[in-house]
Amino acid sequence: MSLFEQLMTSAPVQIVVVGDTIVDESVYGEITGYAQEACPIFKEHRRRYSPGGAAKIAYNLAVLGARVNFVTCANLQMTSVSRVTQKLDAVGVILDLLPRQGYRNEIKTRYHVGEEQIHMRHDTPWAWYAQSSEGTVAYLARSSAYTGVYAVYADYGKGMMPAGWRPMGDPRHTLINMRGPAGLHDCDTAVLNLAELSALTGIAYDNSVHTRTRMYGILRGRATITNLVSTAGADCVMCYSGDRCTMSTLPKPLIVKNVVGGGDAVVAITALLRAHNLPVDCQLAARAGQLSVQRRLDWAALLPELRLPGTPALHVAGQNIAQVLSKLRVPGLRSPVIGFTNGCFDVMHAGHMKFLSDAARQCDYLFVAVNGDESVHRLKGDGRPVQPLAQRIAAVQAHPGVTAVVTQEELTPHALLQQIRPTYLFKGYGYASTEDAVGHELVTAYGGAVKIIPDGLPGFSTTETITACGGNACSSGVGN
Repeated sequence: MSLFEQLMTSAPVQIVVVGDTIVDESVYGEITGYAQEACPIFKEHRRRYSPGGAAKIAYNLAVLGARVNFVTCANLQMTSVSRVTQKLDAVGVILDLLPRQGYRNEIKTRYHVGEEQIHMRHDTPWAWYAQSSEGTVAYLARSSAYTGVYAVYADYGKGMMPAGWRPMGDPRHTLINMRGPAGLHDCDTAVLNLAELSALTGIAYDNSVHTRTRMYGILRGRATITNLVSTAGADCVMCYSGDRCTMSTLPKPLIVKNVVGGGDAVVAITALLRAHNLPVDCQLAARAGQLSVQRRLDWAALLPELRLPGTPALHVAGQNIAQVLSKLRVPGLRSPVIGFTNGCFDVMHAGHMKFLSDAARQCDYLFVAVNGDESVHRLKGDGRPVQPLAQRIAAVQAHPGVTAVVTQEELTPHALLQQIRPTYLFKGYGYASTEDAVGHELVTAYGGAVKIIPDGLPGFSTTETITACGGNACSSGVGN
């Protein structure tokens, strides 16, 4: 089972995030003219507020399916901060706010014309950060709620964690993403970009494996670190574990004008893997960072979107369906369009492939139920199935539009429809009416719909394919 499949089918894990709440403010507008000395005149159309700093890591983790407690300082009297905490609450982040009289959160304001960022302004109340640091550590020290919980400490150099600070709890359950005076301590995993590695080691950085390996060697001499994850932009991630280095570089599907948020996404997926006691995967981390950059400030990539090209669809056992659905339907985000279809898929042919492609284009995620061998025999008669269940599942899994494959042992899909509750039940051209589709009454009762997909490739059928192969002569596999 792949790491991706383990994450998709696993129960939620609890993670505590400790760090600063930064407000990422985006202002969208247009240039209407120029004042003296060619200074542009900016007309604002709209603005939005998104979590930044450690708040964004907490947000990403919650969207990825973790149960998140977030220890932070936040002044809810500030309108922008209040809107950010509302977004955190909407995706299920539990806020443990530290009371600080008059505390001011940092605001990063980015001005955009179309897709282009033309200016960025920091409102950084440096004097207030020292006020929060002792309270943060004291809060964790007196709290027993997080014993044994995987912890993420994310500080961006403003003094949230004071010099001399040490992580609470077991270092083997700790991820650190630090800058500034707090430095680096014994931990399970550290996630650092090249600039941070350079500042900690004193080595002028470049993007070579040799330079990063030297930096890792220096850090291992100073602190016990099981894993070091090093990022460079949003498309390259290197992981050092012991004496082993792995690297993933993903092609950029579009021109990236800035890499804001890429590192936070890498931290989130790395923490999720380690909290499940799974190894760090560079490809998953790089994919998470890439999605974050493409979507700019509001990263809400679900776990299924981290599936890499060429990776087979999930094969989900019945008891794991609820876990997979929980990774698709995240509170606070748009409800996804989930499609469902079922069939024997006994000897896959071009008609099946076209049908699945047409169905996948009409939904966000497509579940396909494949009849078990006994149910195929009862439905189709002697000599069927030609292919055993494992081969038929593998053939459906190979289709790039399929999200998950489940086994249907019963003659009808009623039990699976009740469990999955898809938006659409897809059926092939053989049905004259949506009311002829088995299960239509269940789907329409909760507001779903039945969709009949026209025959895009006339002349293809399993029966004709088997006959052309000489009855059961195809039993060794498709195409033989």
